[in-house]
Amino acid sequence: MKTYKEELLRKSSSLFLPISESQNPLYIGAVSHTENTEAPFPDPQRRQPAPVLPLSSKPLIFGTKIKKEKTGRIIRYFSLFSCDKTEYMETKVKIINRSKHPLPAYETPQSAGMDIRANLDAPVTLKPMQRALIPTGLFIELPVGYEAQMRPRSGLALKKGITLLNTPGTIDADYRGEIGVILINLSTEDFTVTDGERICQMVVAPHSRVAWVETETLADSERGAGGFGHTGM
Repeated sequence: MKTYKEELLRKSSSLFLPISESQNPLYIGAVSHTENTEAPFPDPQRRQPAPVLPLSSKPLIFGTKIKKEKTGRIIRYFSLFSCDKTEYMETKVKIINRSKHPLPAYETPQSAGMDIRANLDAPVTLKPMQRALIPTGLFIELPVGYEAQMRPRSGLALKKGITLLNTPGTIDADYRGEIGVILINLSTEDFTVTDGERICQMVVAPHSRVAWVETETLADSERGAGGFGHTGM
C-alpha cells in the first residue's frame, strides 16, 4: 500500500508541468481548495486549504505551479511547491549607501540577518543605561509586503550588554529616510561605538496585512484567556 507522500508524488507527476529548469527539482508540499461556482455569494464558497505536507526541508525558491480542474460546478485547485538543493529565493531591494562602508552582507551562507555598521564622524560613548540613535548612512526601498527588522547582535548583547531599545525595530516599505539604530547600554560599564562597528543585524521578511472582522464572540480554545505565565514558570 502506497504511503500518502508516495501517492501525492505519483499524482503530482500528472498534475503539474516542471516548475524549474533544475534536473532534479524537489517537491516540498501541496495544498488544495475548492470553489462552488454556483454559490449565491459575492465570493465563492471555499473549503479551507489543506495543510502543507512537508516532503523536503530544502529552501523554497521556485514558488508554485497551480493546476485547476473543474467537475460540474466544483473547481479544485492544486498547488505544488518546488525547491532546489542549494539556492535561496532572493528579494531585490533598492539601497542607497551614503556610508563609508560596504553594503550589509550575510556573514554565512545560511544567515538570516545582515550585519549593519555604524556610520560615525566621531566615536559615541554610551554610559550605563544611556541610549543613543546611531546613524548608518543607509536608505532602502523595500517591496510592498516586506519589512526590515532590526535586531541586536548576540555577541554585543552577551559580552557588552548592548542591545536595541525597540527590538525588533521595524522599517516599513514606505520609509525613505536614513536607517537609524537605537542602541542602549544595559551593562555597568561605558561602551564606545566606533565608526564601522557592527551594531545590529537586519532581517528582511514578508508580512501579512490584516482585515478586521468585527464579531461578538470568539471560538473557544483549550487555552482560553490564560496568559502571563498561566502554564507555569
